[in-house]
Amino acid sequence: MATRKQYELITSEIITALEGGTVPWQRPWTKPAAINADHNGFTGRGYSGINPIILWAVASRRGYTSNVWLTYNQLTKLGGTLIPSDGQRRKAYVYFWQFEKRDSTDPDADKTEKYTYPVMRIYGVFNLEETVNVKLPKRETVEPEELIEWNPITDAQAIVDTYIDRESNLRLLHRIGNYAAYNIERDIITMPMQNQFPDQGEYYSTIYHEMAHSTGNKSRLARFEDREIALAPFGTEDYSKEELIAEFTSAFLCHHVGISSTRANSVAYIKNWLAVLKDEPKMAVNAAGKAQLATNYILMAKSSASLE
Repeated sequence: MATRKQYELITSEIITALEGGTVPWQRPWTKPAAINADHNGFTGRGYSGINPIILWAVASRRGYTSNVWLTYNQLTKLGGTLIPSDGQRRKAYVYFWQFEKRDSTDPDADKTEKYTYPVMRIYGVFNLEETVNVKLPKRETVEPEELIEWNPITDAQAIVDTYIDRESNLRLLHRIGNYAAYNIERDIITMPMQNQFPDQGEYYSTIYHEMAHSTGNKSRLARFEDREIALAPFGTEDYSKEELIAEFTSAFLCHHVGISSTRANSVAYIKNWLAVLKDEPKMAVNAAGKAQLATNYILMAKSSASLE
């Protein structure tokens, strides 16, 4: 395994970059077009607002790979039926604002006037994978123009494959989308498709980040024994600390396989999270120490693992 000195060398390199200022962090994958992102299979319209996040979370939790959603009435109009259920609720809910007109109720008004007010409408939708015999419009077969040809980096991919195969309960799910995450309750890593990443190194940097989160599971390094820490709200100190650990782990693993193109984005990401913490140098070093454990855990099956 790598030595503490080797890890400290990378850590000091990142901290030096942090002190010198960095470019803003950017998501390293291309955002899919509406037809390829979560959308309504009947109308073809992409979901907006909070809805893509809701649907992505549901898909991640239930293991869907399809980005197509339909109301019950829509799927029946398209000739489909629902797959028999075991009693669990399979419906997801999406939200829309509609503007309606209503007569004024002002008793002092000389004449009746209409005014417009917003009304929230809630619709239940089912993922295409919960249906059978649905005949989707031809637009659903259009190839996404944004996706590029994917060629894996052999050594980098070997780390992913070995880790996922070794951790029998852990699942890896790829689906066209604009999010990457680890779901601790279902032990699932959800990633955008590989060919949404113009840079191969950024794909591996991203998946290593999510793999790092998965090492916190109670069945592994147990950083999440406290459920409140595991599910800490976005932007809180606990959330920020875990993000630092994951990004340092990603940096260590990228260095291990010789990926250097991701370093600037990694440093920018770390700087973003350090901004919400009070003691930046201490937090960075502390996170790097826990990232060493995560990195060694992921590389466990590789007896020759080293950062040399």
